[in-house]
Amino acid sequence: MARNPTAAQRAALAAILATFEPQVRDAFLSAVYAARSRVSLQELISAYERGDLPAMLELLRMEQGSFWQLQEAIRQAGVAGGTNVAKTLPAGLKGSFSFNGQHPRAEQLLRELGAQLVQGMEQDTLEAARRVIVSALQEGRASRAVALDLTGRMATSGTLKGQRVGGMIGLTPDQADWVVNARLDLRALDRRYFTRKLRDRRYDPMVRKAIESGKPLSPAQVDKITGRYKDRLLAYRGQVVATHEVHAAQAAGRHEAYLQLSEGDNVAAVTKKWIHGHSKEPRRDHRQMDGTVIAFDQDFVMDDGARLRFPHDPRGGIKHSAGCNCTMFYRVVPKKD
Repeated sequence: MARNPTAAQRAALAAILATFEPQVRDAFLSAVYAARSRVSLQELISAYERGDLPAMLELLRMEQGSFWQLQEAIRQAGVAGGTNVAKTLPAGLKGSFSFNGQHPRAEQLLRELGAQLVQGMEQDTLEAARRVIVSALQEGRASRAVALDLTGRMATSGTLKGQRVGGMIGLTPDQADWVVNARLDLRALDRRYFTRKLRDRRYDPMVRKAIESGKPLSPAQVDKITGRYKDRLLAYRGQVVATHEVHAAQAAGRHEAYLQLSEGDNVAAVTKKWIHGHSKEPRRDHRQMDGTVIAFDQDFVMDDGARLRFPHDPRGGIKHSAGCNCTMFYRVVPKKD
């Protein structure tokens, strides 16, 4: 068997990513819009007027049930990764192995896929909301404006008609800070606003005119501009989540498939080879790991001590998986007759 990924193997990986990334992205966005629609705007306004931060955060909490479609899409990406292994085996093993998605270990693995994401999304939403609310209280913003800033305003046209757009729910705490700072820039007519890469550039002439004339933007204009900024940040996060989760799911599914294969009677050994993916900002240890071959039951040890079974291994956390394009090549040695 070849010692590097074949064109067919690379094509199979690309097909999994092309199929499941849109599904995971859309499921992520659906969960966010569903969470926004369940928030009682009036109760949120009342809690803000009372200065009751805990009550506001409780209203904004995302229910676990919102995420079942997202977790299912990630699970299916894991199954696809495992199922694909049988198609890339040596001639002597083809037809004699199929991925068992109902193996107890595989079922547990597939259940866990995306679980960390779901937990993190709820925590992110609450922390992002907390930062926005604290900033709003300090500025003395009107209660209804703040509530709409958090939940978004109902879209009356377009593909998102009937959904709350321009909301904070679904963003990360860092993204919440970017929005708060963008709002401050717009109110102060600060040109730093133009450094924000994901801003909606359609509003640049409006902002530029206000800066040049020294005439402040109206609160409604600021809300509209920052609302579109939040929409673009949410779309960006959705794509990042999709790319990360599908990479991780298919890698975990493949690893489980090769584990099942190695436990069979007709395999002498399985080795694995790290293939660096040449990302825009490559990690030094990932690049140095390129071409390293180890036994299947061994770990790749990174500079920070993290022990990874494969690229995108959940053990390494987001530090080793975000933006990583590395893949794993497995070599199977059949038993001789």
